[in-house]
Amino acid sequence: MVVLGAVGVGIATRSHEPDVVVTNQQIAVPAYIPPETEPDAWNRLIAADSSKVGLVVANVASGPGEAVNVAWSDVLARAHNSGKRVLGYVDTGYMGLSGQTTRQGSTKSADWIAQIQQDINAWYQLYPGMVDGIFFDRVDSTCGADNEHAKLYVTANQFEKRAHPDSVTVLNAGSAVPQCFEDAADVLVTYESDYAGYMVNAEQADDHDYHSLTWTPKDPRKLWHIVYGVAPDQLDAVIATSRDRHAGYVFITDDVLPNPYDTLPGDAYWAREQQSVNGAPAPSLAKVPVPAAS
Repeated sequence: MVVLGAVGVGIATRSHEPDVVVTNQQIAVPAYIPPETEPDAWNRLIAADSSKVGLVVANVASGPGEAVNVAWSDVLARAHNSGKRVLGYVDTGYMGLSGQTTRQGSTKSADWIAQIQQDINAWYQLYPGMVDGIFFDRVDSTCGADNEHAKLYVTANQFEKRAHPDSVTVLNAGSAVPQCFEDAADVLVTYESDYAGYMVNAEQADDHDYHSLTWTPKDPRKLWHIVYGVAPDQLDAVIATSRDRHAGYVFITDDVLPNPYDTLPGDAYWAREQQSVNGAPAPSLAKVPVPAAS
């Protein structure tokens, strides 16, 4: 299974992030949780207050897979019907810019775009009425000459938005990105790594540590921070820091690599995380609720 990527480029430490305190902060969950073996985790996730837990990323098989998975269909329908935005995972492979190959073995960016579009269509075809947007993972975070790298992601985003205008899109570079990416998606994951990188080594030279943006987003809730390996007694401080750093979306977990996203934290931890964010009104979903799979 592909897990959320954290490859990025070094960013200057001077902060241009908004001076206003983020309000309406919500939890956004990379839910790479196999429903066949972790049904309780999905039940707890679906039962969470949708004003506190706003986004859920589904990852069936490093993407939508090739056929309908009944267990996934059940949990996605119930998550969507609970008022959460369900986003389908799509691997962008850094658009082949670092040598990653498509399923057909190509490193060409045009072939990556074609595979991305195929995966977007598959999410909506396999799970109709259950998907509210797309989570683009393994995002290259360099602008490129004349912003040519960023424009590849704009192309992917526009493909999704033309077909599904009310959908939510996310780009995950896992680190601070240049301003050329601001209009390439609704939400940008600008940190994805561990507790030490977020709280201890912030603004140091390592690309995987936290770095402030060098530009000010127009949308004060545009940023999403994901922090794993957070002990229960560190949770409140991490949430408070994420708010100071203007993250409109957060996910904090005590789980660790190689896959911090294959379950939810325990009951007490999960309840505390929900209590720590101030939440937002549940979104008004345009789609008609769909029945859960029997």
